Amino acid sequence: MATRILVTGGAGYVGRFLIPALEQDGYHVVGVSRSSPLAMDVSSASDCERVLGEVRPDVIVHTAALSAPATCEKDPEAAFRSNVASALVEKAKATNPATRFIFLSTDQVYDGKGHLVTEEEDGRPVNVYGKTKLEMESVVRDAFPSHAILRLSFVYGPTVEGAHSTFLQFALDKLRSGEPFDAFTDQIRSCIYIDDVVDALRMAVQGRLTGLVNLGGPEALSRLDFVRAVARHVGVEEERARGSTYCLPTPSPADISMNISRLEAMMGRPPISLAAALTSMEAKL
Repeated sequence: MATRILVTGGAGYVGRFLIPALEQDGYHVVGVSRSSPLAMDVSSASDCERVLGEVRPDVIVHTAALSAPATCEKDPEAAFRSNVASALVEKAKATNPATRFIFLSTDQVYDGKGHLVTEEEDGRPVNVYGKTKLEMESVVRDAFPSHAILRLSFVYGPTVEGAHSTFLQFALDKLRSGEPFDAFTDQIRSCIYIDDVVDALRMAVQGRLTGLVNLGGPEALSRLDFVRAVARHVGVEEERARGSTYCLPTPSPADISMNISRLEAMMGRPPISLAAALTSMEAKL
C-alpha cells in the first residue's frame, strides 16, 4: 500500500508544485486547504480530526500559514491561531504517534543581525510572523520524534494557476514597464528556486532530510541584487531598479541570509543559483 501523505496548504504556491511531484513518486497524496474539496482549517480541532481520520496519513507536510507579515502584525491573535496549529499536531499525534511531520517554517525566525547564520543561531524574531513560526517549531519538535523543520527563505519560480505570484514576477513586471522603481538594498535573503524547495521536501518525506534545516539558495542577495540579476538575464537596463532602504511599518529583519551547509550535505548538492534557475525557466519568463 502506498505511503499516505497529507499536504496542508495544498492550494498555495509550494503546494501546487509539491503535490504533483509527490504523486509522481508513487505516493497517495491528499492536498487540503480551506477551499479544497476535502476542506480543512488547521486551527479547527473538528476539521483536523475529521480529515486526519479520513486520510490517516503516514506523513504530514505542513505548508499552510498566514504568511503575510503585515497581516500578522495587524492581527496577532489570528496569526497565532493560524500558524501555531496545535489542533493539527494534537489530532495527528492521536491518530498516528509515528507520523513523520514536516514543517515549513521561515527564515524570519532570525533577528537579521547576522550573516549566513547557521541553524544553531537562536531564534529571535522581530515580527509577529516569525514569532508564530518559532513557536510552531517548538510544538512540532516536542510532539514528533520523526520530524523535519525547514526554515524557508523567500521562494521564486514560474507562475502557477491558482496561486500567488512570486517576487520574480514583480521584478519582471517592473522591469518591462520601462519605468524606474525602487528595490531594497538592506533586506538580504537566501532566495531559493521552487524546484529546490520541492526536492528538499521530497527528501524529507523519504526521511533523508531530518531535523532543523535552513532551506535557502546559494547566494545572499538583496532585493536590488535580485532585480538586477533578472534585468541582466532578460536584457533590460539594470539602472531601472534604484536602491532604497527598507521603510515600511512592518518590522522586518535586515540580513537573514543563511548558511546552508547542512542542506547541501543532506541533498548531496548545492541548490541552484538565481542565474541558473532563470536559464532553466527561460520559456516561462
